[in-house]
Amino acid sequence: MTVLGSYARINPYDVSHVSFIVTDLLIPSVTFTTIIACTTITGIQLQQIGKTRKSMTSDKNISNKEKKVAVMLVVVSVIFIACLAPTSATLSTVGFVPGMSVYGEYFDVALLLYEMSFLTETLSSSVNVLVYYRMSSKYKSTLKSMF
Repeated sequence: MTVLGSYARINPYDVSHVSFIVTDLLIPSVTFTTIIACTTITGIQLQQIGKTRKSMTSDKNISNKEKKVAVMLVVVSVIFIACLAPTSATLSTVGFVPGMSVYGEYFDVALLLYEMSFLTETLSSSVNVLVYYRMSSKYKSTLKSMF
């Protein structure tokens, strides 16, 4: 039998506080920054590709498909960030407000906020299907062929 975990003999609050700072503040911040940076870089590259195609062809308009891809990328990223922000805010609050930690008097409030945050994450996943269906003709045709 393998048991994984951590054990602090002196002061368990010190260990959990450091853990909360790393897992609840640092990791979500890095995730949001990475998503924003990747979305921005991809959007800029899509614009550059569109400009390159525009200069190489006689058609000076960016294709509707390219515009839809860029818009879909931004919409999905914004939905993800907006729906994950409550979770990050809750985790950060638990890390910084001692009363909301596992050992605190307001931990029930933190649990309620966690549950509400899980609902927003579920909402993000559910809405993405609708965004893909609305904005991607290939996704729509594949989905229709499955049912």
